[in-house]
Amino acid sequence: MTATVVKDEHYMGAIFERIQGSIRDAGLCLADVTGGNPNVMWEAAYGHALGKQVIFIAQGTADQIPFDVRHNNCILYDLSSDALATLQRKIAETVRSVLEGQTSDLQILRQIVLPNSIKGASSSFVVAIRPPCPIGQPAELAKAGERDQQ
Repeated sequence: MTATVVKDEHYMGAIFERIQGSIRDAGLCLADVTGGNPNVMWEAAYGHALGKQVIFIAQGTADQIPFDVRHNNCILYDLSSDALATLQRKIAETVRSVLEGQTSDLQILRQIVLPNSIKGASSSFVVAIRPPCPIGQPAELAKAGERDQQ
């Protein structure tokens, strides 16, 4: 797998079209959302809209992650050499996991309920979920239970 940074490439034409094409062709996307750069936010949203897996990273604390992506798991880092080595390892592990399809239902539920990126947040937040079907219960039984409650 090769990382593409469009601004570092030599090309002709509009950079916007080149970025869109790179995102369309990507196996997955990595977005550094430090500071909430509008271009990065748009590129991450475009990747999501195309059904791409987007890995989020950010410098600082959980409170500094832009609100719009705070609900996603985000790898936090700082610029010390030890932290950058840890960041590289975490990105590699996440990429490997995504490419191998190793996301279990339990991992997805944990990400929905309490992503690592907001565990340390000092501000309060609310997580509310209602799965369409109780865990471990077939959809037909859940529908029958809903009819009984009406």
